Amino acid sequence: DSRHIAKGMQVALKNQWVTTDSKLWKRLNQLVELRSQGEELVVAASSTGVSMQLVEKLMLLGGKRLLEIPPQRNNPLTTTNPGKTSFR
Repeated sequence: DSRHIAKGMQVALKNQWVTTDSKLWKRLNQLVELRSQGEELVVAASSTGVSMQLVEKLMLLGGKRLLEIPPQRNNPLTTTNPGKTSFR
């Protein structure tokens, strides 16, 4: 994860979405450092003040293609009876 976040940071820097002298850049570097030391991603993001939404965007920019996305409430695949699956 830290590798993808760092790559995403470089993309953001290249596109001038962030600068290296900003507070956000410092927090992102702290996040990468914590994650590379084995800290859980959510804990590292929370402790550095970086939103998970931004983390996910940076990871995608950095080349991560499969993110674990929690199930949505309005999932079109629902189970109405045990063993039977229906589509809305």
